[in-house]
Amino acid sequence: MIEQMPVISSEATKELKKIIALIDKAIARATEVMKQLVLACHKETLALINSVKGVGLKTTLILISYLGDLDSFQSAKQVAHFMGLGNVDNQSGQRTRPRRISKRGHPELRSLMFLCALSAARHNTSCRDLYQRLMAKGKPKKVALIAVANKLVRQIFAVVKNKTPFENNYLEKASISLAS
Repeated sequence: MIEQMPVISSEATKELKKIIALIDKAIARATEVMKQLVLACHKETLALINSVKGVGLKTTLILISYLGDLDSFQSAKQVAHFMGLGNVDNQSGQRTRPRRISKRGHPELRSLMFLCALSAARHNTSCRDLYQRLMAKGKPKKVALIAVANKLVRQIFAVVKNKTPFENNYLEKASISLAS
């Protein structure tokens, strides 16, 4: 990024690189402190959420700091609405438009889950299938990614509530055992 500037000063470049290194170290320290705090209270929840493909450690720490261990939610739909990912009707009087996501939730969590959806659309089998199916139907990319983010929320909720780690090919394994 520094190299893209119109005028490059070697001294300015050195100073900027030092500042970036300091910020990276501070982020690493803050992440480690946050991890230790979460491990003290929510060790099992941390391991369960972190087992979901597409959700990393930093995301897991942020989710736990906002949501706790999901005891205050009865359904994944409530979690999605809390994050601002829930679908709402878009109507007023006689006018009815297509449904859209609610913007009432936490914008940080919404954007975080959107970024996780990018990763899950590649690495999480059921999310990838959903994404490809929606893209094949002609849905816009952002709409498909919001659907993947909702699926991730449902997977996280199910993993935490059932206290079982995530299995990437769960449906395939279940259908094979049923066929046997």
